[in-house]
Amino acid sequence: MTDLANLTSRALPAVMGTCGVSVLIKLIDSYFRYREKTADIPHQFRDELHARVGELLAQVKALQADLDVWKSKYYETYQTLVLLRARHTALCLRFEETTGQPPPADEGPEPREPVKN
Repeated sequence: MTDLANLTSRALPAVMGTCGVSVLIKLIDSYFRYREKTADIPHQFRDELHARVGELLAQVKALQADLDVWKSKYYETYQTLVLLRARHTALCLRFEETTGQPPPADEGPEPREPVKN
């Protein structure tokens, strides 16, 4: 009987100690898991930002290609305009040589210089 009483008197503190240690281990584990999650959030945020930067770079490249197309169209149009003005000036000189009178006044706005980048 003394062994049974001795066993029950020692069993209660052993069970209480075991429960206390397991709770302590669980708290430590949850603390490190929380730290792990908070460390993962900036990593995810950086990945999202890198993906967005990649999208924006692709968009910039597409817009630059579009800009190059429009620049070439502009310079082609400007070149055509310069040729037309040269022909117009030549025709005005020829008109003046043939008739002896100055050509009629030009209509429209004054010519502008091209935009340079």
